[in-house]
Amino acid sequence: MKVDVYLNLNRDCVSVKSRESETYGKVVSHEPKVHLRDVEFVVQPAGREKGREQKVKNVHAFVRGKWDENVTIHDGDYVTYNPFRHDHFYSPELDAYVAEASEVAVTRKGAFAKDLSPLDPNR
Repeated sequence: MKVDVYLNLNRDCVSVKSRESETYGKVVSHEPKVHLRDVEFVVQPAGREKGREQKVKNVHAFVRGKWDENVTIHDGDYVTYNPFRHDHFYSPELDAYVAEASEVAVTRKGAFAKDLSPLDPNR
C-alpha cells in the first residue's frame, strides 16, 4: 500500500495516510513504528513557511513510500526534520539533506534509513 507517514505529536505515534485511490488522503492507521520501502522524503514548502511564520508545527512533511512490514531495519542512518532549522529532511551522519532511501523505519524517535540518496541542490 502506498502511504504518507508522519510523526503525530498529539497522539505520540506514527500516523499512516493512504495514497491508494479508494482511501486517498485518509489516515488509515496509528502505529508505534512503520516500515517502508522505495521511499521519498517530502516537504511541502507552503506549509513549512506557514509554520515558521506562525511559530507552530503543522503537518507539511512526511515520508512517502510503500508500507511493507517485511522490511526490517535494525540499524540505519538517522534522518530528521525540523522546519525551524532545516528546509528539508536531514541526515546528521551524512551531514546532508536527503531525498530518497531504499528502506526506512519511522518511529516516534525519528526515522532510520538504508541507502540514502542526497537531495539534488537544484531541486
